Amino acid sequence: GLVGNPSDGYGGKCIAASIANYYAESVLMPTPGTSKIKFVPGPYDGNEYASFEDMATHIEQHGVDGGIRLLKSLCYNIHRYCLDTHQNIDRSRGGFTLSYTSNIPKQTGLSGSSGIIISAMACVIAFYGLDIPKEHRPSLALRVEHDVGINAGPMDRVIQVEGG
Repeated sequence: GLVGNPSDGYGGKCIAASIANYYAESVLMPTPGTSKIKFVPGPYDGNEYASFEDMATHIEQHGVDGGIRLLKSLCYNIHRYCLDTHQNIDRSRGGFTLSYTSNIPKQTGLSGSSGIIISAMACVIAFYGLDIPKEHRPSLALRVEHDVGINAGPMDRVIQVEGG
């Protein structure tokens, strides 16, 4: 957000732009022959630490659940969206493994969490061939962030869905 952030969360006006130097990327790998869904821990999802202090420092910087919670909440919310819009998820496609990476600095207001969500959303929509119109995607992503306790407005997601 260049101007007006965080007023968009309160009905205000804002101007946003995308920055080419930063990215969030998600990869969905089909797992044919199984219906299992697997989430691969990303750069903010530590599960092994050099020491107790190292663990505490990691949690202070990245939170308890890191970014994998975004992928889980996204998939749950896509499932809810499909139920609400009477869309069938094509289970014959099988399961998948979903991973993410990002070089967007955390907790700087540069929309890192929504970048992860939007990139993963594109993967899941393509994999299942879902009909989730572009104009619904920012609201869906915002719901994901609210569900995991991130207070945000709609601006970041709109510019990311539109690709700039």
